[in-house]
Amino acid sequence: MLATGRDDRRGASGRDKTGRNGARNGKAGAGSRFEVLGRAGEGTLWIVYRVRERATGEVLALKALKGAFNRHPRFSVALLTSCAQWCNQDFPDLASAREIGQEDGTLFFTVEWLPGGSLETRLNRSLTRDEIVSVLRSAASALAFLHEKGLTHGDIRPRQFIFDGAGQLKLTDGGVAEAFASAGLALADVQPDAAWYLAPERTQGASLAPPADIYALGVLLYRMLAGRVPFDGPSPVAIALRHRSDAALPPSQFNPRCPSDLEQLALRLLEKDPERRASAASLLRLLDKIAPE
Repeated sequence: MLATGRDDRRGASGRDKTGRNGARNGKAGAGSRFEVLGRAGEGTLWIVYRVRERATGEVLALKALKGAFNRHPRFSVALLTSCAQWCNQDFPDLASAREIGQEDGTLFFTVEWLPGGSLETRLNRSLTRDEIVSVLRSAASALAFLHEKGLTHGDIRPRQFIFDGAGQLKLTDGGVAEAFASAGLALADVQPDAAWYLAPERTQGASLAPPADIYALGVLLYRMLAGRVPFDGPSPVAIALRHRSDAALPPSQFNPRCPSDLEQLALRLLEKDPERRASAASLLRLLDKIAPE
């Protein structure tokens, strides 16, 4: 659909009537709505372009689904359906998803441009207590909003949190995990690091639900405190078995300077029983009681 060089100028095009700025579930149509400014990156699922919408001048990220995934009929249909729900959400801690559609057999997704890099890149150094609490508060705020709306993200990992130009952390890529589940595909088979954040009940076939997001947030908190994930192994299956059966060691065993209140919070979020985990809303209330550094 998009390429660098001369073909970049053709862009993705067309407009539909549904969604916030035209969330679509069909062909993108003809035209030239986007000027491609450059190729921003590539992952397992998407090729990401930095584009300018000609009508508004707004700079956006356009994510084009990679070839093999477009040819999987159940997955592409499920992705169109699930991602369209996220195009109607407007919240400060969520990346603003604009539209989803298809052009020439390639599914694409546009979202606000976030130039600040992902949380994953920040985890290469130790975070301060205040930085950890700030990340937690932003993540819990986004999840509380989503869960209240009846939505589950399903793929909470550091790379899904991206900073905007002002340093605001935003959650991205909503709807992708739901599409994998609907198509009967295992996300961890495509995104191996997703296994580190997979709740025990999800490894046993349970449906996507808010407690799985909370567990994944607990893994993220653990990693920020300990400098490592609580469970690792040679394969996604081995990691899944550890999520089911092993108790997480206290983060302070790996980082003696780990704050005790945050350590206890991480272990609470990592409860094997989904009903024993805090909700996102109650987590926000707990964070309000945590003293600054």
